[in-house]
Amino acid sequence: LSLGGDLFAVPAAGGQPRLVATAGGVSQIGAVGSFAISPDGRAVAYTVVTPVEGGAGATALVVHQIDGPTEVPLPVDAGSIVAGFAWTDDGVVWAQSGPDGLVVRRAMPDGSAVLV
Repeated sequence: LSLGGDLFAVPAAGGQPRLVATAGGVSQIGAVGSFAISPDGRAVAYTVVTPVEGGAGATALVVHQIDGPTEVPLPVDAGSIVAGFAWTDDGVVWAQSGPDGLVVRRAMPDGSAVLV
């Protein structure tokens, strides 16, 4: 559940929401945009939406451990916007649109990325 720019986990049976991630850790003027839970349910990937020329855009992509403190910002080129992302069997894959056109990357276990 994304509420007020932060991301919360809510138990399926109901109960109190628990803060999972806040965009403030990535950007002073940002909000959590889209998000997707990993296939194993242990992590969440989310975009951080910030002001950009002509409006707002997803300028950062982060993977956060749901039940722990680990947070890994994934590389997004300066001047680029995250156009979309998804979990695969190999981790997170995302497309970014920027000065070099559309670029597709896959996250590596160490937080780096390779072109797809």
